[in-house]
Formats: sequence, C-alpha cells, structure tokens
Amino acid sequence: SHTVTDAAFSCGFEHLSRFSAHYAILFGELPSITLKRPDRLSGALAAG
Repeated sequence: SHTVTDAAFSCGFEHLSRFSAHYAILFGELPSITLKRPDRLSGALAAG
C-alpha cells in the first residue's frame, strides 16, 4: 500500500502541501480523496 507521502517524495516534492496542490490542479481533487475512492486506479489511468 502506498501513501501520499511516498508518492510526493518519489515525484521529487519536499513539501506535501505543494504536492497536494499540484495534484488537485491536475486531477481535480486532493490525493487523500483519491485514495478513499474505490475506483481510484481506473480514474488515475484515464487521466494519465
């Protein structure tokens, strides 16, 4: 299981708030909301 922190650091972000802000711009929701959705994988693949 991956965390938002894992994703942020692996993408080169040093501040979680900046990662969350950029993620929300790209995907229309905060990463924590995406992780709570049961269909999160299919949504991420469609947006990618």
